[in-house]
Amino acid sequence: MASYPGSKVHRKNRRKLGRGQTPSYPPTAVTVTSTGADTFKVVAAVPCVFDTSGAGITVATLTFVSATQVSTTELDVTMSGAISGHAYSIPGGLGVNFMGGATAAASGTF
Repeated sequence: MASYPGSKVHRKNRRKLGRGQTPSYPPTAVTVTSTGADTFKVVAAVPCVFDTSGAGITVATLTFVSATQVSTTELDVTMSGAISGHAYSIPGGLGVNFMGGATAAASGTF
C-alpha cells in the first residue's frame, strides 16, 4: 500500500553550478591607437579596471615607462621612444570588466 503524504524527494537543481565552478564571461575587446610620439591609448569596449604596472606590454625595442588610467575605458601608456613603425603586443587580462571578465589580447603595428 502506498502511504499518502510520502517523503519529500531531494533533487539537486540542475541549473546551479557545482562546487568551485564559476560562470565564464567573454573577453572584452580592446583597441589600440597612437596618440603621440611616445604614447598610445588602450580603449576597452566596456568599463574596466586596468593593471598600470605595464606587465606584458611590449613595443618592439622600446621599454615601458608608465601607464595611467584616464577614464573607465581608457589607459594611456608611455614608452621610452617614438612608437611609429613599431610592432606592439598587449596581453590578455590587462583589465577586468565589471562582471569579472578579462580584456582580450591585442597586437599589431603603429
